[in-house]
Amino acid sequence: MLRDTVLSFERAVDRICIRSGLFTVRNWQYCCMLSGALSGLLLLLAMISLGGFPPIPPSWGAEQVYEHYQNHQTGTAAAGSMMIIAGGLWIPWGAVISQQLRLIPNIDPTICNLQLAACAATVFSLMMPGFFFSLIAFRDYGLQVTLFISDISWLIIIGQWPTFWIQGWTIAWAIFSDRSANPMFPKMLGAWNLVSPIIFSFAAGIHTRHHGVWAWNGALAFWCPVAFFGLQTGMEIFCMLRNIKAKHIDGERIIYQVE
Repeated sequence: MLRDTVLSFERAVDRICIRSGLFTVRNWQYCCMLSGALSGLLLLLAMISLGGFPPIPPSWGAEQVYEHYQNHQTGTAAAGSMMIIAGGLWIPWGAVISQQLRLIPNIDPTICNLQLAACAATVFSLMMPGFFFSLIAFRDYGLQVTLFISDISWLIIIGQWPTFWIQGWTIAWAIFSDRSANPMFPKMLGAWNLVSPIIFSFAAGIHTRHHGVWAWNGALAFWCPVAFFGLQTGMEIFCMLRNIKAKHIDGERIIYQVE
């Protein structure tokens, strides 16, 4: 009796899945791209909710930092959850980029693997600040410990440029290596992925500055990387959407065979 019930349920679900036409390659890649967009949006909303866009000044003392988080307790708790979720949502984004790079003729698989590995490493640098901000919301640790947790959180958020650097330059190499008549990605996107990591590296010295453009809330260490990262992500979304919508790049090379 139980076996017949399970088999009937299995057949019913199978018919629904087949008839719905929902579980296709194209729809899955749309979901992965939406996941990346939501990851960036959640990270932005998290920073806003804890009063950290732009980040609180690194020159603040323990009393100012402590008072800030006391005044943003609900926002800090929400920011912790959003950052953790944003980290998880970044994984499908890296996977869909890697898959589209694999469609470049004669691409070295190492390039695709390295891009995906860099994306996976980024996940932890997105999630860890979320756990730290959750700690601030979880319990009153006093002035100095709260200052320590806040400092390490912002250093991780702003200083995580090396993984984006590897990811960007890997994508750029893949794009420049595409010599086909109708390349998967425009060379302009490759150039942007080449330049953006250089801008991201402006944050390399944020642990040495409390004031000015090189501090973690400064023009060069924060605003420039944010602007370039936003434009880079937008360009990647546009190009990948174009690839997903097109079944054929040219008369011979099929992008998505399963529809």
